[in-house]
Amino acid sequence: GKLGETSHLPPTVSVQFYPMASDSKFQPYIGAGLNYTTFFSEETTDLLTGSIGALADLAAPGSAPNGVVATSTSMKLDDSFGLALQAGIDYAFTDKLGVNAGIWYVDIDTTADITAETNVGTVKANVDVSIDPWVYMIGLSYKL
Repeated sequence: GKLGETSHLPPTVSVQFYPMASDSKFQPYIGAGLNYTTFFSEETTDLLTGSIGALADLAAPGSAPNGVVATSTSMKLDDSFGLALQAGIDYAFTDKLGVNAGIWYVDIDTTADITAETNVGTVKANVDVSIDPWVYMIGLSYKL
């Protein structure tokens, strides 16, 4: 199930290589760059909060249930640096009108710092998170 959610801002600086002549109507390209992602508006769900007691019981297998109950949870994601790769094509229908199609892969790996307030005190955990999206785009261009 869904344990949390976040908003993020992932600016990326990249270099693209176009192997065809600059006057070619068909322009394939590849690119690579560096991504920095910052996270904000992190929230946990009731599913995570309700699961804390069960997770505490799993930490001590064979023992009696420990009665840990979480009253609230919170999450903070660390900012991330990673590689970004891209490939695509530009096609010019006319001197002014064209189309672009591209695909990007962005390496976004971070650590989630999770805090749970429970009936026996504060519990903290760090969890590795891999987001690593594939982004697809089709666009229309018009030159003035």
